[in-house]
Amino acid sequence: MQSAFKDGARLLASRGPTPDGRVLLLRYLKKKANRKWYMSNLIIFLRLNLFVKIDLYEWLHIPIYQPAQIATQKTLFDTG
Repeated sequence: MQSAFKDGARLLASRGPTPDGRVLLLRYLKKKANRKWYMSNLIIFLRLNLFVKIDLYEWLHIPIYQPAQIATQKTLFDTG
């Protein structure tokens, strides 16, 4: 994963932060994802999660966090 970011950073450093470089990086992320992303949705969700410490590739594959099911507390008169 770090090599992909290094390659992307090297690409952006050589060309500068041009719009073409950003589009190339976004297209690369879109191709690496298992989920079918529309480019506009990918951009919006990347902006929302910009400062969150997450594994980017894991998030691209499974963007919706589903916490583990918590067992319900039994009541005093629960017969089950």
